[in-house]
Amino acid sequence: MTQRIFAIFFLGALALSATAVAAQERRLRAGYASLSGNITPLWAAREAGLFKKYGLDIDLIAFPSGTEGMAAMIAGEIEFLAIAGSTTASAAIGGADVLVAALRGGRIQAAILSYPTIIQARREGFREMLDIASLGTPYAANGITLRRSFMQQRRETATNFLKAFLEAIARAKKDKPFAMEVMGKYLRTKDHEVLDETYEFAVGKYLKSRPYPTAEAFRSVVNELAQVNPKAKGQDPKRFYDDTILQELDKSGFINGLYR
Repeated sequence: MTQRIFAIFFLGALALSATAVAAQERRLRAGYASLSGNITPLWAAREAGLFKKYGLDIDLIAFPSGTEGMAAMIAGEIEFLAIAGSTTASAAIGGADVLVAALRGGRIQAAILSYPTIIQARREGFREMLDIASLGTPYAANGITLRRSFMQQRRETATNFLKAFLEAIARAKKDKPFAMEVMGKYLRTKDHEVLDETYEFAVGKYLKSRPYPTAEAFRSVVNELAQVNPKAKGQDPKRFYDDTILQELDKSGFINGLYR
């Protein structure tokens, strides 16, 4: 597994890794394990018909946790998975699942949350102690993970997926009402305050039109994992992502064309 799982991260991440050859015999499937504004480009690509525009027939599947989503990825049941960089790196290294717990149950006193969960916690009386993103520390927060073999065997499909994803980013940035409508559908809310604040944070502030992964972002992930998994110590951050397709599309003028 250490040689098969890797990631290409956009935003806080888009991981491009892989699938089994059997995927050629059925529709492709993309999973996500978080109901947050960070997943907006994936949802927007589906709702705007961008996957179909680039010749892809993709079903979206929601998973209750990153651990279950990664298990489906490893089993070859899905081809793409929107997930945190720490979960991707953890699977590639072997072991060390992410810890996720609820504040409401009183089992923990603090937690790292994302939008729109932050808004709900605030309404329930919890207080924000720190906006970690404001520190400017590079971190592969969220992305799309695949098996390495998928990128090698079906590079054109991976390229088309990335084209749809990048165009979805551009659409979300240029069309706020559309992006908020998409978020509302998948987050199952019509609360304008929730959708507006989530959009401004996840899309307006932090979503990049050229979401290049960096070694620094994955070094932060590896250093975090090393505290609970000795296998993470000394790992090369560059082994967890591949930005070659993104570079090719950028150099070809594809991204520039999305913003004209």
